[in-house]
Amino acid sequence: WAAIRQTPSALAHVAERLWHDRAFLLQAVATSGRALQFAPEEHELDREVVLAAVRSDGCSLQYAHASFWRDPEVVLEAIQHDGWALQFADRELWNDRAFASAAVRHHGWALQFAPADLKSDRDFVILAAGRHGLALAYAADSLRGDRGVVLTAVQQDGRALQHASTCLRDEDLEVVLTAVKQHADSLRFAGGSLRKHPDVQRAAGRFVDEGSSGSCSAAAGGFATEGAARGEEASGPVLLVVEAVGEDEGQIDSRIGELEAELQRL
Repeated sequence: WAAIRQTPSALAHVAERLWHDRAFLLQAVATSGRALQFAPEEHELDREVVLAAVRSDGCSLQYAHASFWRDPEVVLEAIQHDGWALQFADRELWNDRAFASAAVRHHGWALQFAPADLKSDRDFVILAAGRHGLALAYAADSLRGDRGVVLTAVQQDGRALQHASTCLRDEDLEVVLTAVKQHADSLRFAGGSLRKHPDVQRAAGRFVDEGSSGSCSAAAGGFATEGAARGEEASGPVLLVVEAVGEDEGQIDSRIGELEAELQRL
């Protein structure tokens, strides 16, 4: 069994007569869910065998009899072990609100498999986005512009900002600030004016106030001078980098050139 666990492909070489032995089959699927594909016809409707398989490997659901694809208990058991097992679930299951809610509680990104009516359901999308912020990508366009829904998403994962409506990314400081505080990399998804907002820059660790003390911001790439460490005003290459943040990409190259020249001079 250890060999099968390490090399599931070895299952293909098991003697056919062994698959008719229910005890052997149960042990096999518990060791590797993929063994379910070798189950003979007399065991294909054996619920215990199928449950043992999906507990070992959620995606072994694909080898189960189609009737189990419509069985909420079996499918939910499978997705607890591998969310991608949802791709094998019968679409009709999504008409069961209890199943659908349980699915996105386990994996918020399961929203991608939900029907259009659930992707337009505000409460349902909030449930999904609260578990996995990036699930916002699968919500209806109207909800990607819903401030409450977007705030829920960016609180869970700031990078969900990229899926918010242009209006919120360009004009809503709280939404952008919340996103950047959760994940600094989401700064790149903010609208131009808010990307340069001092509060947003500070939240991303990329802003140095005039006359501020202490080490330079993260955006300076660690080029803190001894003077900065003593509390003196940041200058030279530090400010060159800080000033470059938030500028159009076309200007960055020239800034890098200035920085290199400045470093050589130092």
